[in-house]
Amino acid sequence: MVTNAGSMGATTMRWGENIVTDDGIAEICIFKARTLRHYLALLFTFILRRPHHPLKEYLQVHHEASIHGSRDLLVRADGEKIANGGFTCKIIKHGLQVLLPTTFTGAAPAERLG
Repeated sequence: MVTNAGSMGATTMRWGENIVTDDGIAEICIFKARTLRHYLALLFTFILRRPHHPLKEYLQVHHEASIHGSRDLLVRADGEKIANGGFTCKIIKHGLQVLLPTTFTGAAPAERLG
């Protein structure tokens, strides 16, 4: 899994420590689970908020990473299929910026544009 978010939607369940969205570093979390017992052990590490476990390995990507797997491996990004077998990702620090007004009154921005 490649992530640049520390939590899995629920703030109590964390992928790892010190993962932040604006540092220009993406974290690759490798799960080494092979059996049901392994998967259950990993589930409990998430529930108990313990980021370190022998079945998890973290790599930090500063520029670019290529991940390769079997052709049967489905690759998804934000829920959408993007490839089979592997992909390459590039890290662009501050590549996405969101601008917000300093003050807000009235309709939501989307309603003002329409």
